[in-house]
Amino acid sequence: KVKKESSGATNSILSFLLLMLALLFIIGLLYLMV
Repeated sequence: KVKKESSGATNSILSFLLLMLALLFIIGLLYLMV
């Protein structure tokens, strides 16, 4: 159970980081377009 909880926490953190990277990428594209 501990392993599942830890893996779930890491997965949530990774998904959050990926979301932040995606937002930064989109903002970068908009900045280049402007």
